[in-house]
Amino acid sequence: MFHYDTIKMKKIRKELFQWILIVTVICVLFFTGTYVQVIAQVQRVVLATGLMRPDIKKANLSNNAPFAEDLQLLTLDGKKAKLSDYRGKVVFMNFWATWCGPCIAEMPNINSLYKKLEKEEGIAFLMVSFDVDPAKAKKFISKKSYNFPVFSRPDPEKPFPSPFDSDVIPVTFIISVQVVANLSILDLNLKFKINSYSKI
Repeated sequence: MFHYDTIKMKKIRKELFQWILIVTVICVLFFTGTYVQVIAQVQRVVLATGLMRPDIKKANLSNNAPFAEDLQLLTLDGKKAKLSDYRGKVVFMNFWATWCGPCIAEMPNINSLYKKLEKEEGIAFLMVSFDVDPAKAKKFISKKSYNFPVFSRPDPEKPFPSPFDSDVIPVTFIISVQVVANLSILDLNLKFKINSYSKI
């Protein structure tokens, strides 16, 4: 009887220790904000398998589409910019945030794509942070040594005009004069071909 109670107590202590360890790890990940990075890495591995593909929607817009003047942005230094500044170029525009695991997961691939295409005069990258505080995005980009240009929203409470009023992030828009392709990025390999969107 005594031997059985000792074994039972050891088993209870072992289980209690395991639960305390699990809760401690979860608390450390949560309170340090590291959980976003962990989730992002897990998602990168899962998505790299190719089991998930982007949801692609196309919207045909005329050359005088109103969104070009309406989409106001700010650089991380607070300077005003707008989508129409890039008229005549193929624009790769991504909505993201530092608190978004899938956004963080796709960043290395987007940065690689940017490095390959940054010298192309007909292509522009606009990475639009949905963080309320642009300083968080600036710190994140600096820490990760990403090279692409990052913008923020002038008014985080005000939604972007259609067709950019997305309910989810990350979302990527490939914009040319004739085509707006909305890619809810799930394929982190970014295998679509930018060259297929020709400048007009």
